[in-house]
Amino acid sequence: MIDFRELPEDGIRFEQLIREIFIRENYQTYWTGIGPDGGRDLIVIENLNGTLSSRERKWIISCKHFANAGQKGRAVGLDDLKNLVLDCQAINAEGYILVCSTYPSSSVVKRLEEIENNQKIVTKIWDGVEIEKRLLNPNTFGLIHTFFPKSSINYKW
Repeated sequence: MIDFRELPEDGIRFEQLIREIFIRENYQTYWTGIGPDGGRDLIVIENLNGTLSSRERKWIISCKHFANAGQKGRAVGLDDLKNLVLDCQAINAEGYILVCSTYPSSSVVKRLEEIENNQKIVTKIWDGVEIEKRLLNPNTFGLIHTFFPKSSINYKW
């Protein structure tokens, strides 16, 4: 397993890792940089191509790196989320992805489900397991060695 504690506690390298995953999965990806970002660590544009038409969907990506909090890290709670509905509306984003190096609390999962049902904003959660799954693809596998030098010993291509 990947040990997310290898990434610094400040979360910058975690945001860079997630940005690189989106770039390698061929999304238009924009990092908002260091400092207060209003819950928008990344802005991602997804191209939706159908047989009859094509369009774009804009996503807000919010990264939460709590693997270094305590011995086992901590869950992402409701207090860790900003007003994501207003954030999405402010930039006409149709989707929101919470990306966490640990796991979301049950109250966060429930809140995101409510937002998807009532506000018509598509919501997704990437926890540590989902991130690791994405890193095990051929186009992103090299990122394990770049961001997790100790954990990479367990992963040979």
